[in-house]
Amino acid sequence: MTVAEAVRYHVLDPAGLNSTGFDYSRTGIADRLIPGNQGGVEVPFADLGWQFPAGSAYSSVSDLTALGWALMRRAKGEGGPLETVLGVAEARDCLGVDIWNRDGTTLMGAPWEMEVQGPFLVKRKGGNLPGYSTLFAMVPQLDLTVMIGWNAGQNEFGAVPDAVYKYLLPAMNASLTEA
Repeated sequence: MTVAEAVRYHVLDPAGLNSTGFDYSRTGIADRLIPGNQGGVEVPFADLGWQFPAGSAYSSVSDLTALGWALMRRAKGEGGPLETVLGVAEARDCLGVDIWNRDGTTLMGAPWEMEVQGPFLVKRKGGNLPGYSTLFAMVPQLDLTVMIGWNAGQNEFGAVPDAVYKYLLPAMNASLTEA
């Protein structure tokens, strides 16, 4: 089984992620971010060759959001679309912390880069290739997923996501506290 076939069989199909895959043909890419440079000129999809498993998948914001929710649900011991393929212990391991950095605010866990934002631990994974960037982030304490995709291959840990965390997390916390 190829990496693409294994991911499709073990993760994508069970989770119902129909806008995620590895086929970069033009068929059905209406909901995908098309890579482009800062001038808006489309650039070709990157071929990573033997590094294919490191970033050759495409996805939609809605599929990434669904995956984040599914992971958080399993880690809480709830059912959901990953119930048949991911145990609760494995989901908790997937969202766990492996390393606390000396600064006390940044942490690591496979595959997450994590950062303390106020009272919250934001678990995030970013990536960029020529023409586009994506940030996949979760805040399990708020049952919140934040998915951002943008063109031009800018830094996925820069000003855009930092502004989202700075303004969104306190607002979500206040709203939930009021509710």
